[in-house]
Amino acid sequence: MTDESTPPTERRWYGPRAARETTRRPSAGVLSLGLIGTAVYVTLVGAFLATKWSAFVALELNAFGDFVAGTVGPLAIFWLVLGFFLQRAELQQNTEALEKSAKHQDELARATTAALNDSRDATLRTMMPKFQPSMSTAQYGGGTAFDVLNDGASVFDVRISSSNGLEILLNPFALSASQTKDWPSGATRKMALMLNRTTWEGRVRIDFACRSGDRKSVTFLVEADRTFSVIPVIRRLSHATDNPAL
Repeated sequence: MTDESTPPTERRWYGPRAARETTRRPSAGVLSLGLIGTAVYVTLVGAFLATKWSAFVALELNAFGDFVAGTVGPLAIFWLVLGFFLQRAELQQNTEALEKSAKHQDELARATTAALNDSRDATLRTMMPKFQPSMSTAQYGGGTAFDVLNDGASVFDVRISSSNGLEILLNPFALSASQTKDWPSGATRKMALMLNRTTWEGRVRIDFACRSGDRKSVTFLVEADRTFSVIPVIRRLSHATDNPAL
C-alpha cells in the first residue's frame, strides 16, 4: 500500500525536453499577457465604435483604410514587443536548460569514470598477492625465521630487499638453479631476518610482477622486542602503512 503522505518523486528532464518543459511557464505568462492586452484593446475599440457606429459605417473606403491601419498598428507594435520579451525568455530558459544538461552530463561522466576506476581496482586486486606472515617464529643462524603465506594471486619474478641494519639471512628467491622466483597462490615461503645490535626496527620489501605484467611491491615492518632482551630479537613482521624506497 502506498503512503499517501509521501510526495511523488520529482521527474527531471535534461536536454531538448528540459528546454521545452522550462520554457512553457514564461511563454504561457507572456502569451496570457498578450491575449489579455489584446482583449482589452479590442474591447475599448469596440466600445468606441459602438458610440460612433453611424459615423463608422458612413466612412469612405480611404478613410476606412486609415482607421484600420491606425487601429491595428498599436496592436501590432504591442505584439512585436511581446515577441521580443518572449524570445528573450525562451533563450534564457534554453540556456539554463543546456547548463543543467551539461552539469548532468558532467556528473554522469564522473560517475561512469568512478565506476570504471572501481571496476579496474577490483580487477587489479584479484591480480594482487596477499602475504600473511605466520605468528610463530624460529631461530635461524642468529636471526629469526618466518613462514609467509601467499593467500592471494600468484606473482612472478619476486625480489626481496631490506633497509639498512636489517640482514636477510634466508632469501627464498635468491638466484639458484634449484629455486624458482615465482610465488604461486597458496604457497608458503620461509625467510630469515636479523637486525644488528643497534637497530630495533627495519623494513623488508617484496617486489613482484603481477599477471598483468605490472610490477608492484609490498613493504613489511620488522620490529624487535626490547622487553626480554638487550639485543634485537625479532618478534613481529607486519604490513607497513607506507611503501618507501629501500
